Amino acid sequence: MLELAGNLSGNDKLFEYQQSVLRTNKYALDLQMQKFKGVESSTNSQILSASTPKAVLDVAPLGVINAAARSQTEKSNAAIQKILPALEKRPNDVGLLLTIIQLYVQMKNPGPALTILETFLRRLETATSPDYANVRFAPGLVAAAVALYRLQGRQNSIRAELAKASAHWRSKPECPSAPLLREAGVELLRSSNPEDVAAAGATFEQLVAQPGHDLTAAAGLVASFATRDYTKAEPYLQKLTPVERLISGTDVKALVDAGVCSIAVAMPASRKRAAAADEPEKEKAAKRRRKKRLPKDYEEGKQPDPERWLPLRDRSTYRPKGKKGKKRAQEATQGGVVKEEETLELVGGAGAVKVEKATSGQGGKKKKKGKK
Repeated sequence: MLELAGNLSGNDKLFEYQQSVLRTNKYALDLQMQKFKGVESSTNSQILSASTPKAVLDVAPLGVINAAARSQTEKSNAAIQKILPALEKRPNDVGLLLTIIQLYVQMKNPGPALTILETFLRRLETATSPDYANVRFAPGLVAAAVALYRLQGRQNSIRAELAKASAHWRSKPECPSAPLLREAGVELLRSSNPEDVAAAGATFEQLVAQPGHDLTAAAGLVASFATRDYTKAEPYLQKLTPVERLISGTDVKALVDAGVCSIAVAMPASRKRAAAADEPEKEKAAKRRRKKRLPKDYEEGKQPDPERWLPLRDRSTYRPKGKKGKKRAQEATQGGVVKEEETLELVGGAGAVKVEKATSGQGGKKKKKGKK
């Protein structure tokens, strides 16, 4: 049926957007039938044929289909590794780029996704063709960058990205996305930098000049010029709801008596298991004190041994065992033989050494005479 839908009789032909829808549906059916090689080859040739900046955005959906065929519709880190080599061959493939970014975010790894996107945007900024600037500040790419910056809490980077996008589209006669300018103006209005506030005012001026009744743009313009140029803000005051009407049901005295409400600080999520609602709250057990350990022969009031900290061999009660031990004990303890020492001067004044003095009358044992 899908093949017959594009066959029209006579001179009837489908518009490009109609052919694009039918072509996308055909590729989706081929992917479900696991015709991965055919889909990858067909979409790859069409993407490479797109050389102009406008065609880069037109074939972006084909980049998504090509990535799905290359990874065989998998969603994992292995799928990312299969797709990344294709991005090196087709660096301007926006659909492939966004697919990789989405896979990284699904794997809860936004860091590499932001690195790849920033590299892509910097390459477009340095491109020789000025038409690539429209691709660089396409609302979808700007929104992707802002979302990734918000995941990492980089508020200054968000404001800088929206400021560049607002400055680019304000220089164009027609902006393709009013919500992009509106979001950029609101973000710039939160800044304390006078240049950012002036840029917000210029952004809201362009929004209110477009046909339609945009209350957000009128309120942003009044907030931008109320303290700097009241004449620009005065014509739009009538479009806004009067302050008296907004606070008609508010008890100001009760709010003042209640005090200023403080903003709750976001606490990091705890890894501990949350207690069940019906689980009774357990009281914290008192810290257990360790029982003092005393020696086995401890007697209260008795003076402890002053030599208890000395090694066993250094105590006065130490008695070594064996013949050599008894000999050392006789030499070291009272009652032993006291060895006499004498000091001998070395030749040439090199110093002196102490030597044991030889004792008289103590010779070696006499040898027993042998039998004749």
